[in-house]
Amino acid sequence: MVQFIPLVIMPQILLGGTFWAVEEMPNYLRPFGYLMPVYYANQALRDVVLKGWGLAEILPNLVIQVVFAAVLILLGALTMRREVA
Repeated sequence: MVQFIPLVIMPQILLGGTFWAVEEMPNYLRPFGYLMPVYYANQALRDVVLKGWGLAEILPNLVIQVVFAAVLILLGALTMRREVA
């Protein structure tokens, strides 16, 4: 599984708004940017640092992060092989 980490991390970094805003990407790449969990983390961090927002204002982005994490944990648990000794 470790060899697939670059295949997951690189699109997250490049399309998630880490280096440039998703809104400035070409139209055909924007939907992929909005699908990246890193986009919502970047957006929350940007709102806190630049706008001084608190937890109440960034809560929607945090909820999206928790939903992404829950779905991925559930998928991981469902796809894990179970071996009985």
